[in-house]
Amino acid sequence: HYMLKRSSYADVVATCSVTGLCYVRNDSPFPFKGQVKVEAISLRDGTTDVLYQSELTLSAGAGVTEWFEIQVPDPKTHVIVATVTGTDSSQMSENLLLHTLPKNLTLPKTDVSVQIGEVNEDGTVDITVITDKVSVYTTLTTLAHGRFEDNAMLVTPPSKTVKFVPFGPLDLQQLKDTLRVEDLALYLTQ
Repeated sequence: HYMLKRSSYADVVATCSVTGLCYVRNDSPFPFKGQVKVEAISLRDGTTDVLYQSELTLSAGAGVTEWFEIQVPDPKTHVIVATVTGTDSSQMSENLLLHTLPKNLTLPKTDVSVQIGEVNEDGTVDITVITDKVSVYTTLTTLAHGRFEDNAMLVTPPSKTVKFVPFGPLDLQQLKDTLRVEDLALYLTQ
């Protein structure tokens, strides 16, 4: 559900097909002003190339769509990320696009770890996911009652920080004892 929240369920979202035909769509009942950016991220070394970037003005939705095209990189060695931001730089959506089956990706073996921060004033805990290489579908799990603000995510070196949001009183020791991180490379590389 994290990926759907970031992409398909967002009011304003961008996506691209395997042929490079892309669109950004406003399903909100309000007009939208902002920016769309489509990037290719190399799985080999994490370099990022901007494939398309444009300012947007979309009428109120539903289904107001603007089309554009990109040059699609090799789907075995790159993932595509389509991001829509508002004029205040707030992220409206982020769509991780794999244009091949996960088993066909050329993934390097990753060294992914986590650092658990202290409890924040709002009761959440910052979890820093650290990786030496691009980590695809990085997933955090724990026996502690709560949820992560993001999961099954793309993490590029050196790190990404997400919050753990407890359900009720936080058992920080249980979070520390049972927090686990894994990614797609764990299951696809030898």
